[in-house]
Amino acid sequence: MNRYIVLDNNNKIVSIRYGYEILEKEIESEAGEIGQIKQSDGTFVTPEHGVVEPFASIEEKILAENQYQTALLEMQMLGGTL
Repeated sequence: MNRYIVLDNNNKIVSIRYGYEILEKEIESEAGEIGQIKQSDGTFVTPEHGVVEPFASIEEKILAENQYQTALLEMQMLGGTL
């Protein structure tokens, strides 16, 4: 199983998902945690405290819901129960 992340327009990680296939707007990555910023060299840094977080756009909310639903379907196909 692979680890996939989604970055927002500011290169901030907004989603982490484990699965077998990459989805639209995802990047395969073993590094980084939600809220961290991807640097140009590929490393991730945690932003300083006090940074005002922008609200998620409707597109980001829809993407997150689609990823959630996809993960649920993958679990069901593998015999998992909810």
